[in-house]
Amino acid sequence: MDYSIWYDDKTSLLFASFKYVGYDFEGDMRRMAENAKVREWWKMTDRCQESLIEGAMSSEAGEPGWWKPMEEVFYLA
Repeated sequence: MDYSIWYDDKTSLLFASFKYVGYDFEGDMRRMAENAKVREWWKMTDRCQESLIEGAMSSEAGEPGWWKPMEEVFYLA
């Protein structure tokens, strides 16, 4: 997985993106959510975030999901 977080100091927004490499996205995400350290991180950081998904309660609360999928519109490598 390739995971990055950026910070915009003018708006105080964090923006994250990740690239998944694998064959079982749902299974891998389920296993990640079962990881105690990941859940601890979510509890520590959720209060610092505001979801763009209406009705989202936290990273671990289920549906609606916390993160908003977005379409990549440009990539240069």
